[in-house]
This record gives sequence, C-alpha cells and structure tokens, in this order.
Amino acid sequence: MNKKNKYPKEIWIPAQTISSRVNNKNFRFFHQKKSLMEILVEKLKKKFPKSIIILSTNNLSLVKKIFFNYKNIIIVKRPKKLLGNTIREKELLNHFSNVFKNKNLNETVMIAQCTDPFFNNYYKMFLKYSLLNYKNNNVSLFASYPIKKQTFIDNQIINGNMGEWHSITQNLKTLDVVRWSCFISKKKNFIKYGYQMPPNSVPFRDSSLMIDIDNLRDFKEAAKYYKKVF
Repeated sequence: MNKKNKYPKEIWIPAQTISSRVNNKNFRFFHQKKSLMEILVEKLKKKFPKSIIILSTNNLSLVKKIFFNYKNIIIVKRPKKLLGNTIREKELLNHFSNVFKNKNLNETVMIAQCTDPFFNNYYKMFLKYSLLNYKNNNVSLFASYPIKKQTFIDNQIINGNMGEWHSITQNLKTLDVVRWSCFISKKKNFIKYGYQMPPNSVPFRDSSLMIDIDNLRDFKEAAKYYKKVF
C-alpha cells in the first residue's frame, strides 16, 4: 500500500431524513435502538478513525444530536434543491466537494451509503483501492454483488451460450450488480465526471447478503435477519 494513502481523507455520506419509500429510513431504529446511519458511521469510525466524515442532511438538529460525541465528523446543511430521489448526482457531489475551500483534488474520497447494512468490507475495499492505485494511480472502485449464473435480457443470454448441457460447464462471465454502498476514487474524478462510478471504475466484489429495502415490510424483515447475523 502507498504509505501516503493509509485511509480515505474524506468520507461523504448522504444523510437526508426524508425517504419516498420508507419514512425516515436512514434514521429509523434498525438494530439495538440504532439506525442504519448510526450503524454505518460506527463501522467507518472503527476502520478509519482519522478520516473526516461529512454528513449532508436536511435536519441539522437531529443529526447533530445523534453524533455530537463523535470526533472528525462534519455535519453540513443540504440545500432543499438537493433533496429527494430525482436530484442530479453531479450537483450532490459538488455540494460535498465544496465543504472545504482549500481542495486537494488528488485526495482519496470514499462515498458510503447506509442502506446496505450487510456490507462490511470497507477496509478490505480500501486496501484493494490502494494496491490498484499504487500500480495505476487512477483507478476507482465500486462495491458490487457478483452473479455468475446464466442471465437473460429480452430472451437473449448475455453471459454465456445456449445449447450447453449445464451452466457450470461454461465459462460464464461474472455480472456485477452495484450495491450502492461504497465508492472510492480521487476527489477530482467525482467532480469531473459527476458520478459515483467514474469511467475508470472496477468492481470490488462482495457476496454478502444484499437487500433492497423498498417498503416498511422489507425494512422490518431486513432488521430481523440482521439481528440473527450480528
């Protein structure tokens, strides 16, 4: 690992308290009277105690109350125009990048989201990022859920061949489903491309359970399973 890059300089976390699918999903109690947001921040603080975590929220008083005792956490007000699920990603990333006036565009930034609680390999992912960038110096990473099964779109197989006896005898290509839990790149890439997966992105494959919480029932079922696992 590059000795100058032992941890991400900044970790950006969207922390709005509104949700179109589950009311207050990010801050609703999920496990042991802790929310998804609290669980995520605790994981990251344990692995990266020196990183500066930036929480962007519409509810400053609530978030400050929850994290008042944490070090190296900056809580910023998110403008109303950047709330909801229809905002432009470029505008949100620029919002995070403008927290500090003096920018080092070559700094490593991690973007983390709390709605994938079963993903825990933030540190391993950062180690892989550091190794890749020691060799290449401009590689980005995104967390993915790998699938190596025969997969079809519009009745056409997209990662293998028809007519083979069994998929295990084929050299199937692995499909990477974006987990939307963690992204790592240089700050300049997030700003330039305005997307969490710049063109130079490669997957960090993690097969831990991935649940898409679409409604309150999904939220409760995920919480029950999380209790069994953790």
